[in-house]
Amino acid sequence: MTRPNPQRALITGASRGLGLALATILRERGAQVVGIARDERRLHAALAPIGAHPLAADVGDTDADALVARASSLAGGPFDLFVHAASTLGPLGDDSEDPMPRLADVSADALQRTFAVNTLGPALLVRALHRTMRREGGTVVVISSDAAIERYPGWGPYGASKTALDHLVGVWAAEDAALRFLAFDPGEMDTAMHAAAMPTADRDALADPGTVAAAILARLDATSGTRAVIEAA
Repeated sequence: MTRPNPQRALITGASRGLGLALATILRERGAQVVGIARDERRLHAALAPIGAHPLAADVGDTDADALVARASSLAGGPFDLFVHAASTLGPLGDDSEDPMPRLADVSADALQRTFAVNTLGPALLVRALHRTMRREGGTVVVISSDAAIERYPGWGPYGASKTALDHLVGVWAAEDAALRFLAFDPGEMDTAMHAAAMPTADRDALADPGTVAAAILARLDATSGTRAVIEAA
């Protein structure tokens, strides 16, 4: 079944990287877009040129019901697409070449914060959206990672939080056939987060977020199941 282009989209992590790229394409297609990010100044600067609505908030520490209500008011109605593109790597160490710390060295507060942003925050947003989302053609997308499957040293908090998010997507899909739930692994992209985690990586070998965003939107109808890997170098 071919679904119409989203009329209203809510995107977290919209101030840069993949979130901003998705917001840009959706605005070009005529959708009303509300973008969420923590840094209010950066968010306004990023979204103003494309005509999207900025909504500064920390998805790991906010009232999800109130946030969805505010976002729906800005968009002018219920959403038919939600994309959770916001993520945190968790704490970074002092090693300039390999800053990702081993799991035994991660504090309890840092571990809790990583799960709050990457897992609990989007779970509560989906819970709030579930009551208001447009049922016909409604889609929930979360951005996953190969770290959700592979056990990379130094990527424990991030990978585990993505594993949990993938599992939630699968359960949501099993429980609700009226909405579509998808987790996309976008591969390695040239983003600020990737640079923070892997500062010595060859940036020229990484995918452009705009290319990945276009690939994700193109595959929303074609992808089967609840998890897909994007290969858009």
